[in-house]
Parts: sequence; C-alpha cells; structure tokens
Amino acid sequence: MLRTISTSDSPLVVPAFFWKLLAHEGVRPRTRCVRALWRDGALVSFDMDHGGVLCRSCRSGAPISAAAPGIDADDPRWAAQRRVGGAGIAGHHEVNNHATRAVEHHIERRLRSVAVFERH
Repeated sequence: MLRTISTSDSPLVVPAFFWKLLAHEGVRPRTRCVRALWRDGALVSFDMDHGGVLCRSCRSGAPISAAAPGIDADDPRWAAQRRVGGAGIAGHHEVNNHATRAVEHHIERRLRSVAVFERH
C-alpha cells in the first residue's frame, strides 16, 4: 500500500486504503442505504453514526455529490489507475473526507498525519 501511495498521484489511493482497513476490521461502511437496505435510488448522504450511506428518503449526515466516485472502492490498484482533472477533483476530495471521517469515527480520535498524503 505504501508503494502504491508513493507512486500514484490519484487522490483515491488513500481513501481506498482506509476503506480496505475498515473492511479488514469488520466495520466497513455499508454501500447501500443503511436504513432502507436497497440500492435502487440515489445515495445522497454519508453518516457513520448509522453505518454508511443513505438514500434520499433516509438521508442524514454529510451529503454525497454525484461527482464523488469511489465512495465504496477499496481496491488500491483500481484507485491508483484513476486520473483526476478539472471539476472531478472536488468529488475525489469528498471521497477522501468521508473515508477519513469513517476511520476517525472508529478510532475515536482525529488523524493528525493524514495531511501528509493530501495532494493538491
């Protein structure tokens, strides 16, 4: 993972690592609505108090934009191949923020070193 982080400029590599870490620990956020338990409608928010993403009728927590790719991607190789440009950067930063908040939620403290991995 550290090699992938050091060789890839994709902003999705660190979030993919966080999702994989959470999955390994058995606390990976759900990728379908955690209240309604379906995936048909648009997923519009992310709330770790409820355990993941929520649909329009169940929404709470932080909003998820349609420009946020990889909200459920935990494959570092896939993330490393993603190239970002223009308006897509905001969506990738959004995914990074959600992944970071999910880890912080489970360890019950802020990650101070996460800024080392941020690329502008």
